[in-house]
Amino acid sequence: MGDYWEGIDRYVRNHSAEVQLPETDWAYRVHDLGAADGKEKGIGLFRPDDLGDLLRVPGLLVRERVPGRIRGAFATHASVNDCYPGWTGAKGYREGHGGCSTGNGTRALCFAWRSILTHKQNTLRVNFLLNRASPWDDVEGHLPYMGTVDIRIKQPNRLLVRSPEWVATCSGLTTAR
Repeated sequence: MGDYWEGIDRYVRNHSAEVQLPETDWAYRVHDLGAADGKEKGIGLFRPDDLGDLLRVPGLLVRERVPGRIRGAFATHASVNDCYPGWTGAKGYREGHGGCSTGNGTRALCFAWRSILTHKQNTLRVNFLLNRASPWDDVEGHLPYMGTVDIRIKQPNRLLVRSPEWVATCSGLTTAR
């Protein structure tokens, strides 16, 4: 298996966690923009008349309480620098909000959280400098605000800490009891 820690670290820290929607009141501001006038309306990447009977399925499309329904989901069309870039798709459709990746996005965050620490044969590896409590130790990251990570050892183990490539140098290891 390949060594993908750097790619996963970058994705989780800079994209995945950032595109989850904990606050959704912004949806009222972007959903009915005047700029949408004159543009072809789309549902996903489809024109409504191309979806036929699918649009008659109760609950497929909703207009009531949309922000509350997408809270905790992930941005449908997040770009590198914007959670909702607006006009997207090959035809410039206004795509709205889909509450994307509710199952897979949360599963990916769970896999990343579970991989913060790995414990095998009395060796504890800290793979990501993110917060995580465990029976062996607690990792408390103060990134990017203080630039430090506290590791509180609970059980004697060999400790290995992966230093991400974005950390230029380690300023030193401080141990506290």
